[in-house]
Amino acid sequence: MKKVFSKFVIFGCVAGLLLSGCGAAQEDDWEREHFEAYEQPQTLQVDISRLQSGKKLLARQVPAGPWKREPLEDVTQAFKYGQLDFRHRDVSGFDLTGIPAEQIEKISFDSATVWPKELPPGFDPKSIIERGKDPGLGIRTLHQQGWTGKGINIAIVDQALYQEHTEYKDRLRFYEEYLCSDPVTQMHGAAVSSIAVGKTTGVASKADLYYIASTAWSDDYDLTPIAGAIYRFIEINKQLPQDDKIRVLSISNGYIEDTKGAKEMEQAIADAKKEGIFVICMNTDMHGFDILGCGGEMTSDPNDPQSRMPAFEYRDYYWQHPDEFQRVDRLIVPQDNRTYASWTQNSEKSYEFSANGGVSWTAPWLAGFYALCLEAKPEMTIDEFVAVCLQTGETISIPHEGQAYTFGKILNPQKVVDALTA
Repeated sequence: MKKVFSKFVIFGCVAGLLLSGCGAAQEDDWEREHFEAYEQPQTLQVDISRLQSGKKLLARQVPAGPWKREPLEDVTQAFKYGQLDFRHRDVSGFDLTGIPAEQIEKISFDSATVWPKELPPGFDPKSIIERGKDPGLGIRTLHQQGWTGKGINIAIVDQALYQEHTEYKDRLRFYEEYLCSDPVTQMHGAAVSSIAVGKTTGVASKADLYYIASTAWSDDYDLTPIAGAIYRFIEINKQLPQDDKIRVLSISNGYIEDTKGAKEMEQAIADAKKEGIFVICMNTDMHGFDILGCGGEMTSDPNDPQSRMPAFEYRDYYWQHPDEFQRVDRLIVPQDNRTYASWTQNSEKSYEFSANGGVSWTAPWLAGFYALCLEAKPEMTIDEFVAVCLQTGETISIPHEGQAYTFGKILNPQKVVDALTA
């Protein structure tokens, strides 16, 4: 049963990435115009012998493309891929007050959305954007205690990165491209970077970011380029001082046994672990745990574990197959109702919000938390981290249609840090 659910989540993630990332889908016309501009994936590398602590080393400044969306003739046209997508839309001429609640609860919008004066009852875009910046589960309390990831290097492999956003511009130390198909910035890279190291949206708000853009698909889904990027980070790490190594790598991709490049990916992850790099992707079984995302009501407190519930992406599946979720080695972290950095022209201080998030958001979140824990206990091992997270995780009971469902283990950041520093 576990394998069936793994396929469900992993290929849900892949489908989302192909549409624009495991969050909201970008406009199809925009993607055709820009995404296909490279007929062959490009590799752009720098001289890593020039690596210096605290200095930027960027292979190129990735141009940010415009996002031109056709006007809506009807609000229902904005309901795509299971969510109401108002990003970069002018909906000021529509009556939104009658939109069904089940569509509002899966809404996505951004700083460029133009709203009408009358909005659905209880729907306040400004407060939703601000609440969505909170990483949740008490992470901001840890920041107040001084645990911010300062001095820790986080690596990410994802799509071409918008480098100018204020959330992470000052944290970006390294950028390369390895078999990357993206001529311009893409939504996914900005999102995962801001979730990991963003100033106001990130779990590790003062960690440094090393980034390689690499594409896991051309005509089919192929993880071989991602495996190559992992080995590049291993090579980079050998150039960095002993006290300034990359310690964790976030990759929002998943695979099953027959995925192209799966064996190469698994070997690269194992080799990275030998070099002290914790690779967090959608397949973490080789590290002794499984990762899953959670959600909640749009207006609920993201820091209250009791308000958490299965993420939209698999919630219906959860109600139908609860037995598949009864694992003592499953670690649950935030996924839905997230605000993250925008990625198009003039988006330096712009944001997107997606109520219906994606499992992609879990890897950078957990990578950021690992950085906080390394700051608290620099000698911590990967296996120790996993063990403490599972030991201190919380299991809750969720009522649904007259039944009680067990949901856990939800990561408890405060208890993890307390245990590591005891």
